[in-house]
Amino acid sequence: MLSNTSKTNPAADTVKTPIGNRVQTYFAVENGRNKFFSAFTDGSELIEEYDSRSDDLIVRKWRRKSILGAPLPWEYEVGESEEKPSQIIMMESGIKESCNTPKIIRRDTTTHFTWTIKNLPYPKNVYCLQVEKFWIVVRTSNKKYFTKLKISDLERHGIELDNSFVSFDWANNTLSVWYRKPQKILENDLVYKRERARMQAEGDNGKSGDAPDCKQQ
Repeated sequence: MLSNTSKTNPAADTVKTPIGNRVQTYFAVENGRNKFFSAFTDGSELIEEYDSRSDDLIVRKWRRKSILGAPLPWEYEVGESEEKPSQIIMMESGIKESCNTPKIIRRDTTTHFTWTIKNLPYPKNVYCLQVEKFWIVVRTSNKKYFTKLKISDLERHGIELDNSFVSFDWANNTLSVWYRKPQKILENDLVYKRERARMQAEGDNGKSGDAPDCKQQ
């Protein structure tokens, strides 16, 4: 749990978020990750985890409230849940995820939004990627695979995707997709990085331990 330090975060309101104003942020360090827990005026919560060395965004997850005010399950925008379905649930449902099912994981660098899609055995020349507003559409010419990758960061800023910013590669049954961050996102990231550094410095002073053109290649 993020409990090392507690700081109000008024400057963070300059960073675009999909919900109400950010009212408080807690900072902690755990397992080589800088973790930030934010609370919002509408009761929603946000947890972000950054690599302590590279500053890559590893996890961003949201927990919103239902109409009745009850907390909903965490929604992962970046990264993946470490929790696995219990054996009991799988036995009762009779459904078990195949180890060969394609698996999508997003992790952002300082310059790109990135995804890896594992368990895709098809050669590189069958993949077709094109953009639709805030989505990257991935399909294969053999019609064996289709998915859409959303970039919520651009949606929050009202920036539609540009097909020229998309690149991809395939190797070892894994499709890697990159989307170059637009200048406005880079500028916003820089503001947020400075704010995180401020919170981290304040925390270090007080904490006592760890805590539609189709792109083809």
